[in-house]
Amino acid sequence: TLATRYESLCDPRLNHMQSLELAFLVAEELEKR
Repeated sequence: TLATRYESLCDPRLNHMQSLELAFLVAEELEKR
């Protein structure tokens, strides 16, 4: 879910590319609204 994705985004163990990809996913979800 989006909530768990956001939690891992705040996780410092996540590397840069993963957080960048996640940011695009969140942006797409916001655009769909």
